[in-house]
Amino acid sequence: PTQKPPALGPVAFAALIAGPVCVVCFLMVTVFYICHSRSVIHHRVPNEEDPSMDHPFITVGTTLKDLIYDMTTSGSGS
Repeated sequence: PTQKPPALGPVAFAALIAGPVCVVCFLMVTVFYICHSRSVIHHRVPNEEDPSMDHPFITVGTTLKDLIYDMTTSGSGS
């Protein structure tokens, strides 16, 4: 006579499903983190004190009033 293998209990069946799902989720989060950290490094916003900047954001002689005027009077609705 052949013996039937014992059936999996509910806890073993849940572990059989949850284990691979957790591994796949962990791998996806790891890959996303690595890809995101690499893209952040390449798209870094320059710092004002960075010596590699060769031009300032505001030209000499420009005031805050001039900048506000330029930003508020441009566009089709002005």
